[in-house]
Amino acid sequence: MRQIKYIVLHTTASKLGTDHRNIIKYFIDQHNFRTPRPPYHFMIGQYGQVWECSPIDNITYGVANKNRNSIHIATIGGLISDDRTSFQNRELARLLLRLNKKFPDAQILGHRDFPNVRKSCPRYDAKAFWDQVLLINDIQKFKKNETN
Repeated sequence: MRQIKYIVLHTTASKLGTDHRNIIKYFIDQHNFRTPRPPYHFMIGQYGQVWECSPIDNITYGVANKNRNSIHIATIGGLISDDRTSFQNRELARLLLRLNKKFPDAQILGHRDFPNVRKSCPRYDAKAFWDQVLLINDIQKFKKNETN
């Protein structure tokens, strides 16, 4: 098992309904990697479909010089603006909570949060999204404990 330091959030910079297989094909066709790999471990479609594009033990190509210790997750969309759906947000939150349980020391960051990255990927504040997920999760735990 790889040591995971980062769980990195992305948007695919495509139209919201783009097929995840076309995104992977485009990425592989545009890059001349010795070993073709998808750019993300997971992609989340507009209706909350979650596709595992590569096992988390594999290295994918999401952030230059940070891939060896990273898991990459992308919501499909974000071509012009943050157009995530509530379905995408729900499944992204669930996936992040699951991965955080498995890799509690990993930082959850957006692609754009890394030094020298000049991209607006993802098209939202990944740290703020994660803070909201944690807050909602804590509130749900509190309510559950209060009713017991």
